[in-house]
Amino acid sequence: MMAMGILGVVLWISEPAEIVRLLIGGEVVVHLQRETFDEARGIEGTRVDNGALIDLRWDQMHRQDAERIRRSFGYLPDGDQLDPVMVEATKVVMTNGVEFLGILEEQAGTAVVLRQKTKTWQLPLAQVRRREEVWVDALDVYEGEEVYLEELAQGEPSSPLEHYNLALFCERLQLWPRVGEHLARCRELDSDFKSDDVSRKLLRAERLEAAGEDAEELGRVKRLARRNQFPQSLAAIEAFLEARGDSPLAAEFAVARDRIVKQRGEWLTGKVVANLFAHMERFAWRVAGDAELSLSAARKRMTAEATDYAIQAVATQTESTPEEVRSIWEDDQRFRGAPRIASYGAGTFTLGEQDALRGLTGEELDAAVAQGSGNANDEENDLASRVRRIIEERKRQAESKEVEKKDQGFRIQDVPPNRDEWWARTGKRERSHYLIAFWAEREPSVELVSVLTTPCVRCAGTGVLEGYVVEQGVVRSPCSRCKALRVDRKVRFQ
Repeated sequence: MMAMGILGVVLWISEPAEIVRLLIGGEVVVHLQRETFDEARGIEGTRVDNGALIDLRWDQMHRQDAERIRRSFGYLPDGDQLDPVMVEATKVVMTNGVEFLGILEEQAGTAVVLRQKTKTWQLPLAQVRRREEVWVDALDVYEGEEVYLEELAQGEPSSPLEHYNLALFCERLQLWPRVGEHLARCRELDSDFKSDDVSRKLLRAERLEAAGEDAEELGRVKRLARRNQFPQSLAAIEAFLEARGDSPLAAEFAVARDRIVKQRGEWLTGKVVANLFAHMERFAWRVAGDAELSLSAARKRMTAEATDYAIQAVATQTESTPEEVRSIWEDDQRFRGAPRIASYGAGTFTLGEQDALRGLTGEELDAAVAQGSGNANDEENDLASRVRRIIEERKRQAESKEVEKKDQGFRIQDVPPNRDEWWARTGKRERSHYLIAFWAEREPSVELVSVLTTPCVRCAGTGVLEGYVVEQGVVRSPCSRCKALRVDRKVRFQ
């Protein structure tokens, strides 16, 4: 008996370790004890780090980890919102823009044969622009029964768990008679196996089977939502509730509507964050390419119109209203995504000394240093250090009239080109980056994360250029690119 007990411990510890993320934070690595696995409650095992016993409920860990562990024991996710069965299909785009989605039956001679459920298309190869393989909901291209029979061909179920899992598979295909069939067989084999879940799902399957076309419509609107076709999905729900308000499934349609509204809100928030910046950048590119605009006019147009343009573009793209998009954009608590960077480049001097060094002088300078502006490990690349050296240098110059005379040109805009000349000779790409940085520092709903810098590429961050004249020797002059600022200003924003 003792030998068997020791062997049992060895087998327990040799189980593969699972990383489990806890909802309260942190994670543990656990060797699971298969003998005490409770599909309804949770897991037991030993911690890898200290060998301590641990007992975890499903509701104490991340849902993805709970599903992964349950799958390793043969149990599929069995909530009311099951993911669709996904299959590989073919999307064909014709030269006139029309798209076809289906299963590629054959490509023979001059045509592509595509099948979608009971429909078949023969598409002339000469009119096909492109063809690509995509993963789609199986019900978009197959009849549910066809998918079920293919799954059944992999092996007949024999245990309660296998019948239960096949019932879940049929739920995803909305084959309610099949769901009832396998759940009933599961109960026959073991009346105690997940008895509460089996009873609940049997009742639901019977109700949805009796609902007939109403159940099919419920599945259709959910599939529309899964494809992010929220306006169509919600419109179909409203139409159903108006026409069939007395349906036994009316309550389920109402619940589906609430879930889809929430799902759409989360989706739209992500789209606003991802796409508004992209549309703003397109607007900046358009303004930068307008040769008739001066620098002042371009900056004015960017600050006055870019945000409204981007909001309208996102609203059109997402089939929402500008008011919805603006509400998300102006929400201080919105998800902001990864920070972006834009540089004023050689145009930094056009901001004027105060704005070019804003956040890098006095108390703001100290705060910028504390936040790590520039490269704190490399003094030569640290804007804070450079600004201090500029200030100290000017103090020393003020003490010597001779030096002051030589330094009369070391002020912003004292040497060509001036701001309008710089703008006229600058390329479209650098102009657009400049406008994006200018917009980011002035748009109220943009969070400025930090100010970054890079040394002027012409003077290597010295602020001066040196040349040799035969009569005069080495001659120092202000850098015509940075105007002695020594750096290009960059902003990091989100």
